[in-house]
Amino acid sequence: IDKYKAWLISNGSAKNTVISYCNLMTKVLQVIDLDNLTEENIVKYILELNEKYKDTTVNQTKKALRSFCRFLNLDIRIPKDKTVDIRLPKFITEEYFEKEIINIVPHLFNSPLKINAMLYFLFYSGLRKGEFINLKRNDINLTKSTIKVYRQKTKTERLTILAGKKAKSFVELYFGTEAEGDNAFNISEASLKYIFEKIDSYLKNQEFYAHLLRHSFATHLRKKGVSIEDIQYLLGHKNISTTMIYAHVEIDGLKNRIDKIIK
Repeated sequence: IDKYKAWLISNGSAKNTVISYCNLMTKVLQVIDLDNLTEENIVKYILELNEKYKDTTVNQTKKALRSFCRFLNLDIRIPKDKTVDIRLPKFITEEYFEKEIINIVPHLFNSPLKINAMLYFLFYSGLRKGEFINLKRNDINLTKSTIKVYRQKTKTERLTILAGKKAKSFVELYFGTEAEGDNAFNISEASLKYIFEKIDSYLKNQEFYAHLLRHSFATHLRKKGVSIEDIQYLLGHKNISTTMIYAHVEIDGLKNRIDKIIK
């Protein structure tokens, strides 16, 4: 796997692709020995994956297998990717977050308090993944429910909020159980990605990724009547045109009110 990783890097693969492919191929090689990496055994392995995981996960494994076969100069045909029918909501409700996400965390992870603290924090702050990973605990004022965010890309700072008492409670509990390491939640980009992928693999008809929580936070605020300008500030959007994607919530609410008046 180390040689494969070096090969991927030398061929210009993105950091996340290298991590993902190496993780997936490690799992494959735990089931199929390198000497037995044949077309027949790969097809059997993929058929087993089809029974356990969503098409998106299986397709990603197929991509990793194709790459690995090129690395080894193996002439093996990997089955074509399945066409994924994406009919997914662009945000999740608070109810869905609680019932479908938070409730399964204790069954998937050995440290559910830490995982839930991170998920609540992301859902009720709307931070970008990179902003979240770069946070220090000194940036988080739980008394005032504020967060100081520094964005490396633009070299800018902003003060945003951590909404909701439950998010604050989970974060306080977690901070009390684990000292700060490299960042506020002692999490790497690869580990955060793994957490979302693991939860995603257990959900049906709903993709789950970090940016979904950011989008859900903004949508929830808009439904509660928070202005586009305020959402722009909280999300750290430079141009309000980026924030205007949340205007559809206002239109939906307006339509519902009109429908009640005009039959």
